Parts: sequence; structure tokens; C-alpha cells
Amino acid sequence: MTYFNSSRPIAAGPDTLHPKTIPTNKFFTIIWAWNNSNSVTYHGNQRGNMKILMLPDGGCFQVSSKTFGFVPQWLHGVLFTFTWTYLALVEVYTGRYLKHWWRKRHLVHAIVGTVAGVLSLIGLLIIMDAMGWRLWWHNFHCGAAIISTFAGFVLIALGAAELYVLKKVTLEWQSKKLMWLLRSHKYLGYFLIFFV
Repeated sequence: MTYFNSSRPIAAGPDTLHPKTIPTNKFFTIIWAWNNSNSVTYHGNQRGNMKILMLPDGGCFQVSSKTFGFVPQWLHGVLFTFTWTYLALVEVYTGRYLKHWWRKRHLVHAIVGTVAGVLSLIGLLIIMDAMGWRLWWHNFHCGAAIISTFAGFVLIALGAAELYVLKKVTLEWQSKKLMWLLRSHKYLGYFLIFFV
């Protein structure tokens, strides 16, 4: 029998604390990562995986090894941090504090909102591809991401509808509909900024 000591769980998820049985005479993959520092830092290229074959007599040998390069989670995080920190700040500023430049602020708000929507969609596609096109609810980050992504696309749709109504539709007797659009877009935007 061969024993492995691991400082981290072998698998993530609710069954992490259950013992893992490693079969003999079959290939299995070990994912590894390490860092020289005692602090919590990103481990750069010091991560990868290896295929190992366990023998019935307790021996084992490595069949292949691969060091990971590009990490989709990193790009996903950069895109969403940039979008919902910096672009969201521009959105709030143009929506709230530049009312004396109302013609230009609508244009800037619409362009930045469109860019935020495109970057959010790219970030969503990157992480969905990395996760095997499945939705995960097993931790707070994943659950909050699903909720905020759905709400973000609703926010973009409300903004597009609001811009269309402001520019193309005459609402002499229907100003309540316009006010509903304006308020929905505004409060959903505030919710997302504080939630994300």
C-alpha cells in the first residue's frame, strides 16, 4: 500500500473530507502547485499536472507531466475586475454627476456600458469553457457570479431600452414607462456595484 501526504484537499467540493481511493494498474492525474513564499501569493508557472500509474506491489511511476501556462481563471478575474471596478466607476460618474453635459454623457455612458457588456460576455465565455460549460453553485463566488451575470445582462438590456426610448419614442402621455425604465436601470446598477 502506498500513502500520500497532501497539505491541500485532493478534490474540491462537498465530499472533500472523504478518503480517496486510488486504483492500481490504472492511470490517474495529480494536479500540483507550489510556491517559495510563506505568504499567500500567486504561484505563477509553478503548477501543473502529472499522470501516475500505481502498481499493485505499492510502487508507482510517472507517465507524463505538464506545466500549466495560460490560466483562464486569471484572465476571467482581470476582465471582471476591470469591468466592474473601473468601467462601473465611469458609468456611475457619467450617469449621476455629468448632468450638465447631458448630450455627451449619454453617449459616453452608452459606449462604456456596451464595452462593459462585451467584456462581461467574454469573461463569462472564458470561465464557462474552463468549467466545462456547467453552472456551479458549490460556493459563494460561483452563486454570486451566476446572479450578478444574469443581472448584468438585464442591466445592459434596460440601458439599451432606455436609450432607445429617450432618442426615438415620443412619450407625451406615457412618462411613467420612461421613469420606470430610468429607475430600474439606475437601481439595478447600484445593486450590482455594491453586490459585486
